[in-house]
Amino acid sequence: MTVLKLDALGHEQLNFPIIAFTLPVSISIYGLLGLDFLSNHILTLDFKIGEITFI
Repeated sequence: MTVLKLDALGHEQLNFPIIAFTLPVSISIYGLLGLDFLSNHILTLDFKIGEITFI
């Protein structure tokens, strides 16, 4: 399946292929982003100060 527009973490991708399935409510998340989305950006996890940056 392809969505016309995916807007996540302040970034937009057009005509983006997705796989959709139901996640259990008990895990308290709204979705998962894969490497096909994340690899187009710079993602930094700083555990020491508890900060995530996404450029």
